[in-house]
Amino acid sequence: MIKFFRKIRYDLMEKNKTRKYFKYAIGEIVLVVIGILIALQVNNWNQIRISKNNEIEILEDFQKGLINDIQELNHVIAHYERSKVSIEKVLYYLDNDLPYTDSLKYDFFSTNLIRESGGLSTSIFETLKSRGFDLISNKNLRNSIIRLYDEYDPWLKSWDKRYIEVIFDAERNKIGRA
Repeated sequence: MIKFFRKIRYDLMEKNKTRKYFKYAIGEIVLVVIGILIALQVNNWNQIRISKNNEIEILEDFQKGLINDIQELNHVIAHYERSKVSIEKVLYYLDNDLPYTDSLKYDFFSTNLIRESGGLSTSIFETLKSRGFDLISNKNLRNSIIRLYDEYDPWLKSWDKRYIEVIFDAERNKIGRA
């Protein structure tokens, strides 16, 4: 194909057809520009496709991570609900000065079991931070994810810590009174 265009160019120059040669040259330039524009468009489509695939991949990872976090938090909540029942039972016995029974052994033990949630798993969020938050195209979803990890996760961790402090303070106060 290149030999064909080269032959046309040489023929036009040899026959001193300058006007036709310039028209031909402009046409060739236009073809090259159109080719470059098409190549750029294909590249843009490819970049968009890769970006969408990365977005889908990271959102799927977020979904899996959040499902695991929810399951873990549900286990922690169930544990604390069981502990609460034991705490109420121990407090009832202590407040009413009832005699010790063997069944209280489990309840005393259960009141001291602390199960921290540890907060949310942040590895996926850290990956998103390093790749750039703009990877997620939906602005509301992006802001919700950032708020979840920047605001709610620290709150969850501080709540965990505060709960443990309350349990230990209550235990010290009750044992100190008894």
